[in-house]
Formats: sequence, C-alpha cells, structure tokens
Amino acid sequence: MTAGTPWWQMTKTARQGFVLGTLLAVVGLYELLSGLFDDGHAWDLVLSAGLLALAGACLANAIAVRRRERSGPGADSQGTLTR
Repeated sequence: MTAGTPWWQMTKTARQGFVLGTLLAVVGLYELLSGLFDDGHAWDLVLSAGLLALAGACLANAIAVRRRERSGPGADSQGTLTR
C-alpha cells in the first residue's frame, strides 16, 4: 500500500474493481444455483455466500474509487478541499 492509497482500496483502478466484482458475482451465483438445484451440498452455499460477499465488497470499492477519481485532485477523503 502506498502513502496516497486509502486502507480500504482493494484494486488499483475502478475498472479492475468492476471486472473482479462482476466475475465473483457470476461465480457466486453459479455456486448458489448449483448448491440449490444439483447436489445440495452445504459447502456450495457457504462458498456462494462468501463469493457474493466479496463481489459486493469489490463493487462497493470500485464505486468508491470512481467517486474519488471524479472528485478532483484537491479533495481529501472527507470531500473537503485542501490547500
């Protein structure tokens, strides 16, 4: 982690966060559906819950990074201008 990177930032760019979040959501939904309709193993449901939680975190992170990028170069983490 660099000095200018917030502690919550999981990916370097917003695009990486959107791609990773989407991929995790697709795999999580696949695991959820396979756990519900195929064999019904409990570990499928646990794995899908974890993957969907990670997908949500990645997508929320991507939105936060995108908002931070659009806020301008003079804005700090609270949204106030620094001089």
